[in-house]
Amino acid sequence: MLSFSALDGEGVGLRADFERIGDRFAHSISVQVGHERYVAWQEVPLPSWRPVFQDIHQQSDPKLGDVLFLTGASDGAHWSLSLHSPEPGTLCFDVACRKKPGWSSGNEPKNFGASVYHAASHAAKGLLKSRVLAIPDSPSTRVTQDNVAITIFSAELLDPQKAATFTWRYLLKQESSLRQ
Repeated sequence: MLSFSALDGEGVGLRADFERIGDRFAHSISVQVGHERYVAWQEVPLPSWRPVFQDIHQQSDPKLGDVLFLTGASDGAHWSLSLHSPEPGTLCFDVACRKKPGWSSGNEPKNFGASVYHAASHAAKGLLKSRVLAIPDSPSTRVTQDNVAITIFSAELLDPQKAATFTWRYLLKQESSLRQ
């Protein structure tokens, strides 16, 4: 498992944990307070029209600080994701998918390639789910969030008979109520 944290000086903030499941990585988002960590949201990595990440690399950037890069491929799609923390308590995800011409089978949902998170079972009772907000960070990004799921996707309408690149960028931000 590889972890990426966005914590303040007191150890309060968000943490993304990446775990290999079969041939790909899935991740969960936790709220961390000191040494205590509570999983709030878990990514749903299937079906195949969702992002597929098979390789993960970490490096340091002079402007962004620590950055994770993930890449992968599935069903004629090449996926990439970068993750950094612009400030304590905030994770910034930048996702892209390049599809080959003729990529649509007609069965993909309108929100093809969506990043989807479900509330962790213990969070479903309202303890943590409202403490992480999903915020679109680009004009093409759409977000829906309720007590059960967060769905983030590209609103770009592209011709499925041509090669296409879908992009979406979003922030997962910890509410300030935990920062006391």
